Amino acid sequence: GDLYEFLTTSIPTDGSTGSRTTVSARQTRFNLDVHHANDSLRLFAEGDFFGPGGDFRLRHGYGEFHGLMVGQNWSAFQDESIIPNTLDYEGPVGMVFVRQPQLRVTFSPIDQYELAFAIEDASQSDSNVSLPFPGRDDHRLPDLVGRLRNELPWGHVQLSSVLRDVGSHGDIVSEQHVTGWGVSFSGALHPVECDRLYAQTAFGEGFARYIEDLDGTGSDAALDSNGNLVALAASGAFVGWNHRLTERLQSNLVYGLARVSNSAGQTSDAFHRSEYFSGNMIWSPLPKLDLGLEILWGSRQDKNGAHGEAVRLQFSTTYRF
Repeated sequence: GDLYEFLTTSIPTDGSTGSRTTVSARQTRFNLDVHHANDSLRLFAEGDFFGPGGDFRLRHGYGEFHGLMVGQNWSAFQDESIIPNTLDYEGPVGMVFVRQPQLRVTFSPIDQYELAFAIEDASQSDSNVSLPFPGRDDHRLPDLVGRLRNELPWGHVQLSSVLRDVGSHGDIVSEQHVTGWGVSFSGALHPVECDRLYAQTAFGEGFARYIEDLDGTGSDAALDSNGNLVALAASGAFVGWNHRLTERLQSNLVYGLARVSNSAGQTSDAFHRSEYFSGNMIWSPLPKLDLGLEILWGSRQDKNGAHGEAVRLQFSTTYRF
């Protein structure tokens, strides 16, 4: 699979086997967080070294002013407060996970409730429409996102939705567009002080690029048997558990899965389904130092039923300064 991240969609399904060891510091990141004296204005920029060839890349770059946010940030369709504490940089398949430029408005109509609406860039990546001939994705409209969040004493729940235009432009078939949509429900629960449970499920049509691991797999739309573009049904879900054994020792278990309903126009090796599991132990001998060991397992299944699995053992150190 992928050299630097446990990417389930990159697991070979041709029966090939092999092993490798990778040592990397690409996860290193720097950020600048500027606040006005009364916190009405915030400017935030962050980058890491996961660009091509280990180049520095932009993760976040945005400004906030009284509920108005402009710039690149987590999508409003995502629940960023339930990102699992995995050592692997990719995280679980099935999680809604996207950073992209946007214009967002957030306000609280009622106590403990937060409502947000956003216009977000739809062209962050290509290769999300499957074409059997030379062509490209066509992004003529931004994605429209809305979410409602309820903060509760024992945790939170969030309902999000996205509406989007999915299109393609090829050398053989003329430009076509279909409507895509997605719904996500997520939340977290703190039953006791040392435990945290969290989960998310998402489903829809033509929105697969919002699901972790599926971006770039041609799973948003494809041609049917008549040569017409259709939005592909997709779903993703994950569940996680964080348990603090002591003040300095914690463990995390995460399971995720994703599935795409393939069309006749996709090739036989098109992505169909994948699963993910990770478990780790993280020890913090010093307040800003973490030492962690993690085991990961993943599987991928293609449209034609071909299947592959992978296992990875990862050791990571993190120092925050």
